[in-house]
Amino acid sequence: MTRVLLVYPKFPKTFFGLQRTLKFLGLRSTHPPLGLLTVAGTFPPDYELRLVDMNATRLREADIKWADIVLTGGMMLQRPSTEWVIEQCNRMKVPVVVGGPDATSSHDKIKGNPHLVLGEAEGDQVIGTFERMLASREQIVLDLRDETPNVNESPMPRYDLLRMNQYLHMAIQLSRGCPFQCEFCDIPELFGRVPRYKSEERVIRELDELYRRGWRGDVFWVDDNFIGNKKSAKELLPSIAAWQKAHGKPFHFYTQTSVNLAGDDELLSAMVKAGFYSVFLGIETPVEASLLETKKVQNVKYDLLESIRKIQGSGMEVMAGFIIGFDNDPDDIDRHLINFIQDSGIPSALVGLLSAIPSSPLYARLEKENRLIPAHAVRKGDATLQFAFNFKTAKDPKILVKAFTSVLREVYGEPDNYFRRVENLFAHHGKKRSPVPRLPFISFVQLFVRVALKIPTSAYGRAFARFLRRVFSKYPKRLPDAVRHGVVGWHFYELTRERVAAAEFEGFVSSAIEAAGEANGRERGKGLQHAELVLADAREKLRRLPAASKADMRVLYEEFEGILNARAASETV
Repeated sequence: MTRVLLVYPKFPKTFFGLQRTLKFLGLRSTHPPLGLLTVAGTFPPDYELRLVDMNATRLREADIKWADIVLTGGMMLQRPSTEWVIEQCNRMKVPVVVGGPDATSSHDKIKGNPHLVLGEAEGDQVIGTFERMLASREQIVLDLRDETPNVNESPMPRYDLLRMNQYLHMAIQLSRGCPFQCEFCDIPELFGRVPRYKSEERVIRELDELYRRGWRGDVFWVDDNFIGNKKSAKELLPSIAAWQKAHGKPFHFYTQTSVNLAGDDELLSAMVKAGFYSVFLGIETPVEASLLETKKVQNVKYDLLESIRKIQGSGMEVMAGFIIGFDNDPDDIDRHLINFIQDSGIPSALVGLLSAIPSSPLYARLEKENRLIPAHAVRKGDATLQFAFNFKTAKDPKILVKAFTSVLREVYGEPDNYFRRVENLFAHHGKKRSPVPRLPFISFVQLFVRVALKIPTSAYGRAFARFLRRVFSKYPKRLPDAVRHGVVGWHFYELTRERVAAAEFEGFVSSAIEAAGEANGRERGKGLQHAELVLADAREKLRRLPAASKADMRVLYEEFEGILNARAASETV
């Protein structure tokens, strides 16, 4: 029996990751690796499979040694972890195969010479190719990028490989692909512009499987755009609603949609009836010139604030993504975003710098314009709280990074602003409210006690307490929702503090090295005096950093100290 180890690489800390929220709840990860679970479904019964999700558990040497072959891969921001897995497999001489979005779009940049699967890893070729990869010392590449599998015939995900009690949410998929042409997005290139939908029968089978496995609670539909084909979505939603009713409404759904959801009352109502309590929208920016630049024309057709409020008025919450760095962004882009986010009542407003993703039209355009910065492709091109661009921006990047920092500080670094958005959300809901995840009473009490013991020791905690008093007075039935938002917001607050402080320290170190060189250039020996003062300042700044940032920044400080000491030594010769 061939032994196959499926390894899901680790994500860095991100807003999406909710790492602190997970600790509060005693969980390990937000979502299971649905892609790997689906690939697992392709294997016949004479294969023995194991799954290690590195976001939920540690990958041990014994796990790799057990395997005849290792399958791994994920998104671009997981690449450092993916390459570490490849390195361990190579060291132990176990064949390793890498697939997923990062491999499909950037396989030539992945180190370690692994076998590769490009595109959607489904179909008859896959297992036969894995067998060849087992026996070959030369790299084998299975290129499926020109194929568009029928998602209705996609393998059933192997949920049985999971420890479900480690996850905050489960994951399921209805469709693949998106009909829109947003320049920064690679989804149409990866999965096509014609959305492919599963049948009613197939969707019900997957819901049945999750239910049979004992899952109750949040389920994330991972579709690129759940309403990419409105007609197909409308046909399926009544069946999902009927299934929910027949099973006692065990699941609370959320997904990603385009903003044109607000323009279709029938679709909006059908989603609420099916049990959707939240949607993620790619708002990107309230600046129309930037939306037109990036071909996000669907957002220009609608009044964005009114659209968000309409969706909220249906009873659903709105999460949204925002981007800084478009060529047409004004100098005060931070004020545009801050005002929009606060007015809209979107608690989870996830802001990042524009990234040129390989396979996206933006990447092709910037490459043609000779504006890419290859050295930043992974570390600073993943839009996950990185403070630099992987391309030459039209505006001074310092202005844009400063605007990004300003947005983070006001949206998440000021707790009162966050809680005002939650109250705005409650007001926009009015008397309507979609079925939202509810903890059993005893679990809610335990969570509330945990919150009371831990969070109030901070500025965030004091703002949280004031917020809870206001909610108890104005919206007493929303108290569980208020606690839920507060625990999520704490993750945003702490992560923002860590990353902004670390970015500022990095900027200080970079400027200090440059200043020391300039001082020495003006007068020999001045660099040494400058270095001594700067090192003392750096030590003090390092001492004041949030604990979670200190380890990485201490390494940077030691490198900085070495550079300055080397320069000082050269000056005394």
